[in-house]
Amino acid sequence: MIYFIIALMPILYALAGGSFPYSFLLDRKDKGGIMPVSLTWLPEALLSISLAYVAVTAWSVPAWAGLLFGGWFYGWIQAGHKDMLDWDYDDGENRDNTLSPIGLFIAGKFGIDRNSEAYAWLFAALKGFIITLPIGGLGIVTLPLAHEIGSHARGRVYFDPHLVVELLGGLGFALCSLFILWVL
Repeated sequence: MIYFIIALMPILYALAGGSFPYSFLLDRKDKGGIMPVSLTWLPEALLSISLAYVAVTAWSVPAWAGLLFGGWFYGWIQAGHKDMLDWDYDDGENRDNTLSPIGLFIAGKFGIDRNSEAYAWLFAALKGFIITLPIGGLGIVTLPLAHEIGSHARGRVYFDPHLVVELLGGLGFALCSLFILWVL
């Protein structure tokens, strides 16, 4: 059962990012979807529950701890991603998100410009580490790699290149999950 849940993580991550085919259907009718209310939060919630299940299983803690883990995962997944977009493009916005102050503080210590690819790497590593901290923190490696590899898909695939990024990002969560299960 747990391996089936882990196998679904790339799909859930891609659905959460909106690049999976037909993921737009989870949106409201007035935004091109088929739902009376927006359900775009659902894939992220299911991914968080999946990661929480892995954490509870890996650490052999009571099931109620899954609520804490689930809250952790969902909260940090929601922490924003704009600062990782400079791999592909810069949409001209300078949106801040929950992790921006931490990322900017670290970048300032190393003289990294916010609009550079180096900052995108730093931010992805920070976000990946914080999200996956309860299952070993290996997202510090997997999330930046997913974005780096996926950034090279633009112009090379006939579908949305962000799908590559998001499938690889979900695969990174799956690998973190397998690692913690096999180590503990």
